[in-house]
Amino acid sequence: MAHRSRVSARSTSIEDRGNGSSVGGKIRHCRCESSQTESAYAFVMQQMQELPEGCILEVELGFDPSALLDGLSERGARARPARIARRRWMLLIQPPGDDELMDLRDLEAPIPMEQILEAAAELPPGATLIARTPCYPRPLMAQLDRRQLDWEAAEAADASGLIWIARPA
Repeated sequence: MAHRSRVSARSTSIEDRGNGSSVGGKIRHCRCESSQTESAYAFVMQQMQELPEGCILEVELGFDPSALLDGLSERGARARPARIARRRWMLLIQPPGDDELMDLRDLEAPIPMEQILEAAAELPPGATLIARTPCYPRPLMAQLDRRQLDWEAAEAADASGLIWIARPA
């Protein structure tokens, strides 16, 4: 009997800010149902090749992705696994050359928002910032709009938030 694996990919939708501005799909979420490391690794590599510059990849897997980390690291990508359910894992992958991720999930409000706003204030034109927050960062979005920063946010399966922020060039 042949093993079947199911994989899918989509770009996250952009939060409608009502001001006509948008950021073009900076967070790409993919799901890989394969339980075989080799096919999952091939899928992740394909998704990374198709990933537009400056984007990050979030892959949902049905197994512990530890076996994928060395191969991704050898290619210069930074990968951070997180268990999101009993048999579900999320792997956040930043391609080589991307900015460092601020992981603020363990902090209580309003500390994540304060730290993100401080870091965003120091961004030079054209620079980006990526942060993981304890929850979807809705209050932060209005603050970023007031500061005329571009942003895109997504909610992870574990209810944490992921936000990409850029200062326009």
